[in-house]
Parts: sequence; C-alpha cells; structure tokens
Amino acid sequence: MAASDTDRRIVDKLVLGNYEEHVGNAINPFFSSVKPVPLVYGK
Repeated sequence: MAASDTDRRIVDKLVLGNYEEHVGNAINPFFSSVKPVPLVYGK
C-alpha cells in the first residue's frame, strides 16, 4: 500500500476563551501549547 493511499486525517478540538468548542481538521497530532494562545485568522 502506498503512502498516498493511507488515511492521514487528523481531527482536533479548539477551545475558545469562553469555553466554546470547535472540532475540525488539524495539521499536527501533538499538543501545541498548554497555555492560551491568540487565535489568528490569516485570510
């Protein structure tokens, strides 16, 4: 089986400062921080 045939989908949860949760695709399976960080919208 080739690497391109392998499902590499990573789903993670984002928790905002008001404790609102959003679930979506992620690019990194590891925790990025244990403290709050700013949310940036890079359009």
